[in-house]
Amino acid sequence: MSFIINRVFPIYRETVSIENRIREFEIQCANKCQNLTPREFKCWLYEVEIELLKLFAERKCHYMTSRDLTVHEINQCINKITEYTYRIYRSNYFIVTENGHDEEDQSFEDEMVHLLHSIRNGITSNEAPTNEMLAAALENDMRSAMLFYNVMLSINSRREIIVPRRKFDIKLEEEKEEEKEIECFICLENISNITCIKQNCSHECCATCLIKTINADKRPKPLCAMCRTPIENLVVKTTNIKNELCEIFT
Repeated sequence: MSFIINRVFPIYRETVSIENRIREFEIQCANKCQNLTPREFKCWLYEVEIELLKLFAERKCHYMTSRDLTVHEINQCINKITEYTYRIYRSNYFIVTENGHDEEDQSFEDEMVHLLHSIRNGITSNEAPTNEMLAAALENDMRSAMLFYNVMLSINSRREIIVPRRKFDIKLEEEKEEEKEIECFICLENISNITCIKQNCSHECCATCLIKTINADKRPKPLCAMCRTPIENLVVKTTNIKNELCEIFT
């Protein structure tokens, strides 16, 4: 990992302690992504020591400060950068040429540089970035997960929350009673007993409140907002709601 540190972080060589922290981070990334999916890797990146992220962000150029990003642009950028970072640390950054030598696979990097440059400058055409653009982007830690962290900090400043993907056992049980209104125990709004969601503690709520409650809870196992019982499984009454929750929680 030393070649990454030497090429990407010349500004951080001010102190041995900072360089050591970066090296430890590089090794962590390399080890983590060997056993994680790209999505799990993104969740792990978000959960690392926040002070370390702030330190790195303060010591480098803020690449995306020219204008506020839309939610779509932020998500697009996060996915591309995560994919890129994951690819690097999975040791797929080098390809074998016909001569048998290792060469850097530049195509993926070019793609990400183009995306970031387009977002920063509002360019929507497919025109390839110039060498000057490419060089400027690469100077901003293109070979490092630190650019990803700048995006995460940017999202935090806009109160956009990224949480680990939770997994629950979701069962479909058709409602045998006639449709009637019941009260969501969180928002206290009247909802149909057909659309309510029952937790393993038997408390029922609407889908909106359930998703918000689970995503806001940072514990390994989120708790019921009413009785504080760990949420382990969910029971729904319709296929549509089950599909919606499965898309988020399984």
